[in-house]
Amino acid sequence: MHRAELLRRFLTRFAVCLAFLVLGTASCKSGTSAPETLKPVTDEEATTFAKTLEETLDTCNGAKLKALVDVEAAMRRAIRKSTIPKGQQEVVLKGMLRGAQNGNVLSQLCGTGEENAIARFVRLRERDQRKSALFRLSSSEGINYVEFYLGKSKDDRVIADNFYAYLSGTDLVETFRAPLDALIETPSAAQSFGEVLTTLDSDPKRGLARMASLPPSLRNVKMLQVAAVVAAIQVDEATYANAISTYEKLFPNDPSLDLITIDGLVMAKKFTEALASIDRFEAALGGDPYLNQLRAGILIEQGKDFGKAAKHAAQAIESEPTDTDSYYLLLAAELANKNAVGAVAAIDALAKTFDLSFGPADAVGYAETFPEFPESREWQAYLEAHPPANDEQHSDE
Repeated sequence: MHRAELLRRFLTRFAVCLAFLVLGTASCKSGTSAPETLKPVTDEEATTFAKTLEETLDTCNGAKLKALVDVEAAMRRAIRKSTIPKGQQEVVLKGMLRGAQNGNVLSQLCGTGEENAIARFVRLRERDQRKSALFRLSSSEGINYVEFYLGKSKDDRVIADNFYAYLSGTDLVETFRAPLDALIETPSAAQSFGEVLTTLDSDPKRGLARMASLPPSLRNVKMLQVAAVVAAIQVDEATYANAISTYEKLFPNDPSLDLITIDGLVMAKKFTEALASIDRFEAALGGDPYLNQLRAGILIEQGKDFGKAAKHAAQAIESEPTDTDSYYLLLAAELANKNAVGAVAAIDALAKTFDLSFGPADAVGYAETFPEFPESREWQAYLEAHPPANDEQHSDE
């Protein structure tokens, strides 16, 4: 349920933002001022920006992140695109800015400073006729892909004034706009909308029941339907299947569904469907070798085609040679495949890449998967060539 955890965190924060919206009568007579129109950026400028953003996300530097990603511009665009009367727009913007500050909208992009959260710049792309930078964000809670729309401001700074999150299937402007339009239709439901979002997080079954009482204009907002899928994973298979069916009807062929449902499919032991979801998502994304790590893990859990799992893990290592998870997946696949040569090669790669030491005690654990491994010629030769220093041995603990 890793991807579900990421979504739950973002949606809960967005609910905090909604709680600060003011949709009552305002004294101002005009709408919000238009956000700055950004100038196009070159590939070189975009790449430099992306590397800076990668470092900023990795260190979770909130002040620097705020300077690089203009959330206020996304809010202004969302409000101007919405059906909010002009006389109320500035008040709503102030409420949203207050909510964004309290809800830390941007902090969800860097794993709230989690030590092992990693941001990786994947490549430059073109999205909606603009230069964009695609990132993969990973942590102990799973992965998300975020695409930042880039442009150059009046003072010649490269900034992002919007971003598309693949896990939620929407960009930041639409994430703000859709609930606003729905709330304009039924302003009395504003509090209920935020409460349903937070209840879906804290009490999924109750949250889904409360969601049914919302008017369709609110109930069918994409971010709420995403939250419903996430909540349904924790209830039961029938509830989950119903949430998926509803989402597919409302948002057909949406790539976010594939990324959201991978974990649920694995939990239900629908491994073939989970692998198909990865294939479809990768096609929509335009490719990322890292997804081979997910494929390897699913094949190992499925308990067959370990040779293919090893190939996927090796491909993941080739694309990102500093990710330890891929090496351990390769080792697990080779042990499951009863391939002593491959297992020793994986151990040797781990030892050399990460300065680890392996000894006889390690093979005791590996024997649970591959009983013959501790006495295999390949392992004994490795021990002879690489005796653990001072009897120190590697431990997965």
